[in-house]
Amino acid sequence: MKIINAKKTSFFWVYIVLSVLIAICALIVAPIWAKTDLFFKGWGAKLIDTLLAVAILYYVIIYLFRRVKSSSGAIQILIIVEIVLLSLIALGLLLSQFKIISISDPCQVLGVALWLRGTIELVRAYYYRGASSKMKYSLLSLAIAILMVSVGVYIFARPVLSRVSLQWVLVAFLLIASIYTLLYGISASPKRK
Repeated sequence: MKIINAKKTSFFWVYIVLSVLIAICALIVAPIWAKTDLFFKGWGAKLIDTLLAVAILYYVIIYLFRRVKSSSGAIQILIIVEIVLLSLIALGLLLSQFKIISISDPCQVLGVALWLRGTIELVRAYYYRGASSKMKYSLLSLAIAILMVSVGVYIFARPVLSRVSLQWVLVAFLLIASIYTLLYGISASPKRK
C-alpha cells in the first residue's frame, strides 16, 4: 500500500528542490534568530502578522460581505461596523511591519474578532426573539454567541498563544509540507531502465 500515489514524471526533481526550499523557509522564519543580528531575524514575526491580516481580510470578504447582503436594519449597520473595524485591524497588522501603526499580540486581534462577532450575534438574537419573529434564533446559536464573547474577552485580556508560539506552529507546518513534498518527489521519480 502506497501512502503517496504520485504520477511518475521526469521532473520529479522539482519536488525535491521545492522540498529543500520549504525547509530553508521554515528555518528562516523560526524564532531562534530573534536575538541575533541576522537580517532575516524578524521575518517570522512579520510573516505571522501578514498571514493574520490575510486571514482577517479573507473572513471579511468571504463571510461578512454575504452577511451584510442577507441582513437589514440595525444588524446590517453593526456588520458594516464590524467590517470596518476588522479591515482597520488587518491594515494595522500590515502597516506594523513598516513601524507606522503598532498592533499588539495576535491573540488580542483574535479576541477582538471573536468579541465583535459574538456581540453582533447577541444583538441578532435580541432582534429575532419571540414567537412573532419570522426568523428564529436557536438556543444553540445563542450559547455559541455567548461563548464567542466570553472567549474573545478572555484571550484579549490573557493571550493564550504568543507570536513566538504561532511562529513555531508555522515552522512545524512548513517542515511537514517539506517532508511531504520530498516524499512526493521520490514517489514521482520514474523507474530506471
